[in-house]
This record gives sequence, structure tokens and C-alpha cells, in this order.
Amino acid sequence: MTLILLPFSFVFGFAVYIKNFLYDKGIIKIFKVNKPVISIGNISTGGTGKTPIIEMLIDYLLQKKLCVAVISRGYKRKSKGSLLVSDGKKILTDYQNSGDETFQLAKKYPNVIIGVDEKRKRIANILNNNYKIDVFLLDDAFQHRKIFRDLDVLVIDGGKDPFYDFLLPAGNLRERVDAIKRSDVVMVTKTTENNFRNIKKHILEIKSLPIFKVDFDLHYFENIKGNLLNYENLNSKNIILFCGIGNPDFFVGQIIKSGAKIIKKFIFRDHYDYRVKDLEKIFNEVDKNNIDYIITTEKDFVKIIDKLSLFSNEVKEKVFYGKLEKSLQDKLEFFKVIENVIYK
Repeated sequence: MTLILLPFSFVFGFAVYIKNFLYDKGIIKIFKVNKPVISIGNISTGGTGKTPIIEMLIDYLLQKKLCVAVISRGYKRKSKGSLLVSDGKKILTDYQNSGDETFQLAKKYPNVIIGVDEKRKRIANILNNNYKIDVFLLDDAFQHRKIFRDLDVLVIDGGKDPFYDFLLPAGNLRERVDAIKRSDVVMVTKTTENNFRNIKKHILEIKSLPIFKVDFDLHYFENIKGNLLNYENLNSKNIILFCGIGNPDFFVGQIIKSGAKIIKKFIFRDHYDYRVKDLEKIFNEVDKNNIDYIITTEKDFVKIIDKLSLFSNEVKEKVFYGKLEKSLQDKLEFFKVIENVIYK
């Protein structure tokens, strides 16, 4: 937190207050889709774990044989306007035009319809009119109130307790923590049991609502050939680690716990678009340092997979991405909340 930026935080907070006031009073009208809508968002910048939560919801909804559509603004994409990323049968664009996290979802869930638009109301209307969708998932939409949602899922990074943070730009908060009262469910990620209890206590002082703890773990890794590497196999191995994500400390911490020897570490800004020369710089360290594996995240891997063809098999087959496992406390209670929205 930078004290000199606090006056700007007050200005930012006032602007957010005015916007929410206009929505709360119905002065700004909200667009309603005639299907259940679940929003997944946060009140902080950085990687809180929204994408894994969306994946968890997609897995559950697909098990119910429902047609799922994901709507996102496609953060950091190079395209503008409405873009259909996947029609539920095939991917129709690349990560540069769809946004890396959206493209990651499209690659992982080829039978999910995905659209991006900076005006999410517009793409929601297009998808609703052209596909038989059962459930809409709104990505990163807690502050995007233009579309009515039947359920607001708020994701909080328990490793960066928002109750001790400041508004942008002095801190990382997009809104004051009392904005929690707009949510219907809170999911706390990346935290210890003790921290979870403290955060839960603070949340319940604002609003009585369901609160769930979600743990993320790396059990295994996968390379371009589909070969799997167990987490335990990293112990005592020489590795290079690189990533461009919102919260690299969590990912790096997971690798350190494995007992791996991180010989070189390359941390890029969130949503970084890798160039060939970036990969050359990373891969040039392999022979110099007797590297066993090159470790990255799934989000980063989808952006480099096409570029790997430019490198030798020996190098590119050393590149493994972590496959994140999600474990949810009180899983049955959480999915009961979801069912009450879908089948109401």
C-alpha cells in the first residue's frame, strides 16, 4: 500500500459508490436474460481463483446434461466487439483474440459455448437468441452489474485478506469490503483453516450467507505429448519455473513445497503474451544448468503450445504445466445452492 495514493483511492471509491447507487436505485436499468445466470467475480485485483471456480461449476453443470454458456469481456484480448470463441463444437478463434483465460476454458471444455464482448449484455443477447442455453456463467462480473444474475458468487483470495486492504490505486480492492452484501455466496481460496475462520467471521458481520473454503493443489503435471508427471517427482529435481499470472507467489510456493530445486525463475506480468525470444531465453538455460523439467501454469501453456514446435523435442518435452485440483469443503451444500438457482 502506498500512502501517497490514498487521496486517489478516495476518488476511486466515490466513483464506485455513485455507480452502485445508480444501479441500486434502478436509475441504470439491468438487462435480464430469460435463463438462469450465475456470476463469478471478486472485489480484488489479481488471481483470486475465479477460473478454477468456473471450471468447477462447468464440471457440475455438464454432469447435469445442461447446455452451458460462458460470457467474458476477454480481458487483454486484441479483438473488439462481440466474438464467439466456441460454439460448443469447435473453437473459432485464438487466444490473442479471445483472451488467455477464455481460450483456456474453450480448450478444456469444447462442448461449452463461450462468447466475449466488452459489452457483455450484447453477447448475452446474441447467444440467448441463437442457442438453446440452459445456464449462463458470467466471468469476472461482480462489478459488471448491467446483466441481472440469479446468483452472485464472490471469490476471495484468503492469502490476501481484503479486510486489511485499501481501494485502488493505494491497495488492491475494486470496491469496499462491504460490497460483500451484494453477493449470495462467498468462496475463500488459497488459505489456511485459521485464516478462513477469521475471514468468515468478518464476512458474517456484513451479511449472513453461505461461505465455502476451496483448496487448490497441484497433484500432477502434463506436457505437450500428454505425458504425466506426479507432484512428488519434482522432489530434488532441477527445474526452471516461468509464469505470467495474477498471483505468482501461490504457484511458486506450491512448487517450493514439492522439494524441487528452482534453478531459474521467470515471472512475467499477468496475461503476458509470450514471444519466441522469451521462450528462447528460458530454454537456453536448460543445457547450462542441467535442467530436468520446465514448469509453468495451464494458463501460460495454452499461449506457448503453438510456439513449442519451433524447438527441439528434447526441450519442448521438458515443459510441463500444472493441472490444478480443486477441493471444496461442504460440496453438497454448495451444489444444493446451485441447483436451487437452476431448477427454481
